[in-house]
Amino acid sequence: MNSVRKTTATILFGFVPCVVMVVFLSQVAWGKVPPAPTRAELTEALVQKNWTLLDDDQVAVRNQAQQILSKGGLETARFIAENHPQASYEVRMRGVQIFKEIMLESLQNQEADLTAALEELMQQMRLQDEELAGPEFDDFEIVHQVLLDSVSYRRLIRLKAGVEFREMTRGVPGITNARFTVSVPNNIFLGKDFEGTEEDLPHLLRALRLGESSFGESRGLFHIGDCPIPLQALQDLGAGMPGVTIDHRGPARIGISTRRQAFGNDDTDWAIDTVQPGTSARYAGLQSNDRIVRINGKNVGSFDSFTTALEDYKPGDVVTLDVLRNFAEPKDLILTLDENGKIGMEVDKDFERFTLIKSVEPESVAGKAELSNQYRIDRVDGRTVDADGVDYYSLYMSQKMPGDRVLITVRKFEQVELELRAWVGTYR
Repeated sequence: MNSVRKTTATILFGFVPCVVMVVFLSQVAWGKVPPAPTRAELTEALVQKNWTLLDDDQVAVRNQAQQILSKGGLETARFIAENHPQASYEVRMRGVQIFKEIMLESLQNQEADLTAALEELMQQMRLQDEELAGPEFDDFEIVHQVLLDSVSYRRLIRLKAGVEFREMTRGVPGITNARFTVSVPNNIFLGKDFEGTEEDLPHLLRALRLGESSFGESRGLFHIGDCPIPLQALQDLGAGMPGVTIDHRGPARIGISTRRQAFGNDDTDWAIDTVQPGTSARYAGLQSNDRIVRINGKNVGSFDSFTTALEDYKPGDVVTLDVLRNFAEPKDLILTLDENGKIGMEVDKDFERFTLIKSVEPESVAGKAELSNQYRIDRVDGRTVDADGVDYYSLYMSQKMPGDRVLITVRKFEQVELELRAWVGTYR
């Protein structure tokens, strides 16, 4: 548990040097809700007495009354909010300062429920006294924005939400060229072990809004497997928030992540970036830079489509992956076209990642060369065939005559069998 807290604190408050705006290697934090800190609330009589003393003729008496009230909690803050509009200017100013000190202590103690209640009272005071309280609270929020933000997503972590953090830089108001690095939640994952309720939806909303200016359309909230929060409640939460994906995903995973895993990302140029320790992917021998080509014979396009393909499976299912590896040895084959000007091999025109052999006729030239749909074509007569090379390959072969020879360079996939496990964090 101590290690979890240490990791969480590092993620939330570690002002770590960062390269440019966003680092695409995500961090995932998990935790458990600790007991709420104990807070000694002031008695109603003591609050009433010292509120009156804030208007005393002696400065020392006023200062002492302010110090006493600053030790209060929610009930003290509620009293201040209710009595603020009728008070004198100095009492209103001191009341705002007391309120801010109570709020700051709640932020430092990470008391999420208290902070949420105080924020409502803060908004009430701002509306009633925009001229005085408005600017004071605006300044407070600017200075303590990191603490305000972290209350929500630390609460989510403690409730066993999976939170993917990405780093961004922020400026310091009023100081030119002053920048610091903060970790902002980019994607949130709620599985069957999530201990929150619909009362925690405001924390989810704040976390999603944090990444709006930084990550745009790459933010998302995933409802995983048997998550206790209804999917409809999450979708209602995200209504009107452009660029936020809120979707359901099945519980199966293999234990990988990629730099291309943003929601709705149709980029097909992806490879495994991270293999999570202790997962079926690690035990099966998957490695960084491996490219998954098929799952149980079904072609894999973008990482998003691979995630969707996993919807057909559940934990415990065994699947076979066709995997292309960077260190796979290229193989040169010289093929002679038959009397029909064919080699008996068809490429997959629907596969967009690279030129993939779709099928091979068993007794054909390609079949006798032991080619199969377990190969990709790298080059034809020395010319590189990339993701757009299907049309080139078809055109090139159509110009060949019976008896012509063609040099084809291919690489073979490896087949990896693994057992799917339950969904954890951002790793699929």
